[in-house]
Amino acid sequence: MKILILVITPLVLAYANAGEINFDTINFDDIKKVQANKLAIEIPMPIKEQVTAEKNDYISGEINQFHLLAQTSKKLIYTHADTQKEFNEFINMWTPILHKAGLKPAKPEYEHEMAIQRYDSDDDYVLRDFWADKLNYDALSSSEIYKLQHELIMSLKKQNMPTIAAFKIKNDYTRSTFKLYYLTKYNENSNHEINLRHLMKGNDIDFDIIEKAGINIVKKDRTFSMLYIGKELGFVTRFAKSVEEIEKKIEDYKKFLKEYNKEFIGSRITKLEEPIYEYTHAVNIYFYQ
Repeated sequence: MKILILVITPLVLAYANAGEINFDTINFDDIKKVQANKLAIEIPMPIKEQVTAEKNDYISGEINQFHLLAQTSKKLIYTHADTQKEFNEFINMWTPILHKAGLKPAKPEYEHEMAIQRYDSDDDYVLRDFWADKLNYDALSSSEIYKLQHELIMSLKKQNMPTIAAFKIKNDYTRSTFKLYYLTKYNENSNHEINLRHLMKGNDIDFDIIEKAGINIVKKDRTFSMLYIGKELGFVTRFAKSVEEIEKKIEDYKKFLKEYNKEFIGSRITKLEEPIYEYTHAVNIYFYQ
């Protein structure tokens, strides 16, 4: 089945900062505060939905209405819906998608402009999403976008994490991109859940350390950008005035990680070509969150 729906993404980008909101503990007044940060953009009238045959084993199409683009968290999906009509459209679109994924939707909830659809699964699977807008690709090339999307879908498939839906997102405000929805096993600790993730901290990544740790690298996107499937990686850089001082900082950080039940992966010390203030050495430290 192919769903064609059109999307305005600046609202989504602002709202997506909510990240992994814990809907089991957050109240709706807090959610409204999150919504207050979204950008005010006039949304054009939607194009009528069209459904055509699709050879893929996942639902595909385009979205240009913010309220139809689901966010995922815990064992639920959610969105901002200004009206009962938008709420109904969201639920009507996503109920069959959840069923296709083998998930069992509960009674949907609508309060304070929030549409929430909880679900359950016999095998404890959950729906997760990946937003591709920060990756390195030619946004003017539909073929390049499709190639990248296919690459990610195949990588997920190899890990027994089937893609349920893949929506292209195209509008006049942001570069063309896409969003994937796939299944993975639920973990109460979201940092330990096996997901398609993007590591991009600004510094160049020591890929050899990542590979030595056995982390499943999907794509070396840039020298400072990497896609991988696994638990959430952490990456920090520390500076010091000598090798001895930088080695002490590594040991201190290992103790910090152990105290907070985080796992050290590896580190690399480098001597700076030119001192930064009085600092002559730096170290990149990798760990599991």
